[in-house]
Amino acid sequence: MGLTTVCSVVLSQPVGAAPATPPQPAGAGPLLDPAPAPAIYPNVAVQRDVPVPMSDGTVLRGDIYRPADASGRPIDTPTPTVLAITPYSKLISAIADAVYSGTPFGDLVDDITRSVDFSGTPFNGITDLTQSLPGGILQISIGVNRKLIARGFTQMVVDVRGTGESNGVWEFLGEREQQDSLEVLEWIGHQPWSNGRFGMAGSSYLGINSIQAAAKNPPGLDAIFPIVPSSKPTELLNRGGTASPFVPLWWVAVNALKLAPPFQSIISGRFDPQWFIDRITNVAPRLPEGLVWLFGGQGPLATNSDFLKLRDTDASKIENAATMVIGGWHDLFVNSTPEVYNKIPQAPGKKQLVMGDWYHVQPGRGAGPGTPPNLTDLEVAWFDHWLAGVDNGVDRQGPVSLAQQGGTWTTTTQFPRPGTDYRRLYLSADSSGTAAHSVFDGTLTNQPGNAPRRATVSPGIASVCSRDTAQSSGGALAILGFLCADSDFVQETNALSFTGDPVASPTQISGSVNLHMITSTPATEANWTVTLNDVAPNGFSQVLATGAILASRRAVDNEASVRLPNGDYSDVSHPETAESLLPVIPGQPTTIDLRINPTDAVLQPGHRLRVNISAGSLPKHIPVLPTIIATQLAPQTIELDPNQPSYLTLPVVGATPFGITPPDVSNADQPR
Repeated sequence: MGLTTVCSVVLSQPVGAAPATPPQPAGAGPLLDPAPAPAIYPNVAVQRDVPVPMSDGTVLRGDIYRPADASGRPIDTPTPTVLAITPYSKLISAIADAVYSGTPFGDLVDDITRSVDFSGTPFNGITDLTQSLPGGILQISIGVNRKLIARGFTQMVVDVRGTGESNGVWEFLGEREQQDSLEVLEWIGHQPWSNGRFGMAGSSYLGINSIQAAAKNPPGLDAIFPIVPSSKPTELLNRGGTASPFVPLWWVAVNALKLAPPFQSIISGRFDPQWFIDRITNVAPRLPEGLVWLFGGQGPLATNSDFLKLRDTDASKIENAATMVIGGWHDLFVNSTPEVYNKIPQAPGKKQLVMGDWYHVQPGRGAGPGTPPNLTDLEVAWFDHWLAGVDNGVDRQGPVSLAQQGGTWTTTTQFPRPGTDYRRLYLSADSSGTAAHSVFDGTLTNQPGNAPRRATVSPGIASVCSRDTAQSSGGALAILGFLCADSDFVQETNALSFTGDPVASPTQISGSVNLHMITSTPATEANWTVTLNDVAPNGFSQVLATGAILASRRAVDNEASVRLPNGDYSDVSHPETAESLLPVIPGQPTTIDLRINPTDAVLQPGHRLRVNISAGSLPKHIPVLPTIIATQLAPQTIELDPNQPSYLTLPVVGATPFGITPPDVSNADQPR
């Protein structure tokens, strides 16, 4: 393949007709578009650095934003309160609110970012980032949505213990921190400006602690609005046994922020010396455990230990709070966001799922016609309905709103979509003729190959320029656009590629995908990473979903997995405990079931499905040092044996694609 051809493939968009919109399933409501909510109150009254005492004597501090009349005086009527508890300093929230929401500058920023449009160019990633701002992610992230306050809600932003201006020791979503959330809500309930009804909101960490609180069902917590949250935040530490560079970088950032002087309390003359004592005696909590884990592979971060379990949340315990959970197909927490929705034991409508084609920092990007509304408006509608009793229709819309990759925004009744069936696609050594740039050009077929073959790949660095890297940065590196974010072309140069035939009609994929592999390695460990791709007729290979696992972590937790009648896994889960580790015998076949993240996509006519398999993905999936040594950075092999085939178990909606006659793999267990 010549340089000109390579450039035309990488730098051009997928070709073809406008995306076809699949039919809406029976029972689904319209796309989220609740009735508009006009402002009731013209001003906001702010009370800074309010002390909130906890039962163990630690003092947290928060800023309170109340509806106010034209003179700026807080209203006398008690209101519902929406709480955000942040480790990123409420001072940052205050500054961002003052600049973005309190002046015309915010409107100017929105206008400018809307006008920045590099769509269809190699620099489309710039647009992906800038257009997140008019989508409302900044206001939601910082916990201050002035549209919500104007509707008659009080908002409170509280610093997590040990961060910002709060005293104590930061413990990363631990038991005491979870108890703090409940005690802050109780404290709010005793204030004269509170009517005893609460919501919680925010993105990432703020969304996680709102899910944690809702699972404890405290009185008055009637609704939450978590964005890019997780019920298993520790999945970043042990994703198939590998770590993400996001974790240490994020940990350093939070610990640096918490050392910033408490300017508000110093200026007001309310500085508490205990703040200083707590900081100098706990400069870098969890540093010893982190070092032991990274360099020794041991300690509380190494396995599914009690330390980690205490930070995970069982969403099936969220019985009271109406929950709108918002995630992205390329988010850090794409695995557990749909799981939160599916596990909540509430009627659809009272629970809602919104999944966009977004990274961690991009929710709300591209809000406009044919999409859900701006996040600030959607948050107002959600709390208006569930905390203030306004009939705005939001509970009758959705309930599952999905940006279908390769298509448009759609609604459905569940995820995976109703009518999802499962098909095997075998990894074959026959050349597809579409991936000559890859280490190995194989096919995805409806039957195993005719003769045994082997496909071998060695660790490399091509994955540095990939969607994996963009995802592990939270989406910040999506600025690299087609070349190193949307496209898998560069990463494919160090991967085993298996590509299917073009589809003749729009073909929907909905759910997680299982890759069943027969592998071998000359070492005592192997690091496998996978991408699932939509290949356009011009060769543009766009990543739909990814997955990774260490061979020693291949044990399956059958209680947490979903198995089909023929024995295939449609959704596989690995326990990842020290007790579940399995030996990898050099040179011997090792069977692995690898979960590829959930997705919702449609292959347009003429497009192909491709799976790329690599020996690691730097920097997204970095094994700890002992594991790297065990892999010897040796070549890794997939055995393509028709007697012991390797294959994808693919969730397909409706008619059979690829000319496949499916085996009996339908009727999977309940969606997870």
